[in-house]
Amino acid sequence: MHNFSLFLSLIVGILLGRVAKNFLPFVALLATFLFLSSYFFHKRNKPIAWGICFFLFFIVLGTLWSLPKYFTSPEQILAEKRDFHIKVISFPKRVLARQVYFAQIFRVDNFPFYLKAKVVDFSHLKKDYLSRYHIEGKLSLYVYKGGKFYTLWISKNTSQLKYKDKWIDVLLKKVTLFLTNLYRSKLSAQAYSFLSATFLGRRELLPRKVKKIFATSGTSHLLAISGLHIGMTALVLMYLLKFFNLALPKRIVISIAFLFFYTFLVGARASTLRAAIMYTIFGISFLLQRKTHPLNVLGLSGILSLFINPLWVFDIGFQLSFISVLGIILGYRVFRINIHSSVFLSTYFKNILFTSLFVLLSIAGLTSYYFGKVYISSILTNWILVPLFVFIIFVNFLFIIFSFFPLLGECIGYLVSFLIFGFIKIASFLSWLSRVNLNFYSSGKGVIIYYLILICLGSLIYKFRGKLVGGLKLFSKSLTLCIINTVWKKPTNPK
Repeated sequence: MHNFSLFLSLIVGILLGRVAKNFLPFVALLATFLFLSSYFFHKRNKPIAWGICFFLFFIVLGTLWSLPKYFTSPEQILAEKRDFHIKVISFPKRVLARQVYFAQIFRVDNFPFYLKAKVVDFSHLKKDYLSRYHIEGKLSLYVYKGGKFYTLWISKNTSQLKYKDKWIDVLLKKVTLFLTNLYRSKLSAQAYSFLSATFLGRRELLPRKVKKIFATSGTSHLLAISGLHIGMTALVLMYLLKFFNLALPKRIVISIAFLFFYTFLVGARASTLRAAIMYTIFGISFLLQRKTHPLNVLGLSGILSLFINPLWVFDIGFQLSFISVLGIILGYRVFRINIHSSVFLSTYFKNILFTSLFVLLSIAGLTSYYFGKVYISSILTNWILVPLFVFIIFVNFLFIIFSFFPLLGECIGYLVSFLIFGFIKIASFLSWLSRVNLNFYSSGKGVIIYYLILICLGSLIYKFRGKLVGGLKLFSKSLTLCIINTVWKKPTNPK
């Protein structure tokens, strides 16, 4: 629990960094004082005073760590012609007389910078995926429903300087191009775009029609590479490594190494990095035979993530990722639900059902604030589509492994294409459930009130959970029966 408290302290400090730009010397002095004070009280064996000083130190540390990022605000350079140093992070797409792609801006003029932006490039100079360029352009800002979207405009007559590619970028580029070419040549067009988006993070290759299907069915989280994909990949990989007769410690080490490589392959987003760090901590704890508390692991992964980039605290993916995992941990702790059964499938589907319910409750405030929706239908769609998606990931691994054997690889390729065709058809079929979603925008105050109510209700349920267990079991059984009936009966449209 201590790591999670320090994680919250670090977040508070990062938020305070917005108003502490002009007090850098004082903040640095205060951080030194609090660190020395915590060391002093620790040596004097005064745990309460030591704990208070250490938590305050992490607040000040968060402020100090985030200040350099606040000094380089994108709003300060809007509509000005500047020298941008960018890294292309999506496949450039030709649209009429321009190229459109996403890029990571890592330097503006001579100052370090960190910003992801859409690039509209009117120059006729070719851009390569994962390559870095020095180019002149203008940055613009578009605000939509509380979100900030930046666009870098590059004019027709702009010159560019290409950096020498780093070895890791060359490796990642080769792996990505190999897999996309493999999908394009061996699978259906639908399967190629689907796996390129859901397994490699190349959503720009997915048709808009398919994106709309997933948006209306409440399963867009399956398209965006997130902690869910890291968990699925780890599960499938650990299962596949069993066939090589490897001991469990070796399987854990191999899976950790692969997950970090995969995390960088798909772009090292905040949510994927969080999941990879959590898996690593659990794996190392198992190897060292140490017990770990999930909240401590979540807190430590959050601290490490914010040390990499403190401004991730404002990233929607970061917020949704951490609060959903927190909701799962606290949900199972509050209700103490026993999902284990002698039948594996029963345990598996109960796990998906309750996990989806806890995630829905935990992120409802944020989704209403950012997107104006609460995806109630996700409970049903996850219950149906997540198991199928895990199986597709499993077969995808088999396809990659056996693609070097023409006949066997071709057979598995047909199976992958068929499964993805069925997956999209089911998602399209379930899109009618979008009518049960709640459509409303919540203010910042409304979000705070929602989570305060959720905390109060959780505390009351935790206190009186003995009386609620029987009712919850009855509710879960009834909901399972309703889901089964709903799947097999699609409502007819009134004439």
